[in-house]
Amino acid sequence: MNLQETVSLFREARPTMDEKNTPEFLCHLLTLELNELVEAVEIGQNGLIEHEVADIIFLALELANVIGFDAETAVREKSGRNILKYKREYFQDGDYLEAVKRVKEEWGDGDIEFYS
Repeated sequence: MNLQETVSLFREARPTMDEKNTPEFLCHLLTLELNELVEAVEIGQNGLIEHEVADIIFLALELANVIGFDAETAVREKSGRNILKYKREYFQDGDYLEAVKRVKEEWGDGDIEFYS
């Protein structure tokens, strides 16, 4: 069983959660958890950071379940896209912002067309 299936089983065993889990509500919860992660990072509590990252992953997987896509496939596809877009040689040395600027000049709105 993968993580996405584990999250689905958790939700299915709790019908009132299932009713509440709309994409909009899950995005709201993700925002709250992200704020908690920022706070944990700012105070440097590694154990708390770990829990907040887990909460975010859990909610992101639940969002994938609700919308109906395979999160692992999406991450693999996005990773492949990032490998093409953010060329390794641009980020070896020099200024990070200059490298990002170069990528934007090359790609423009290419990502928008890719996802259409």
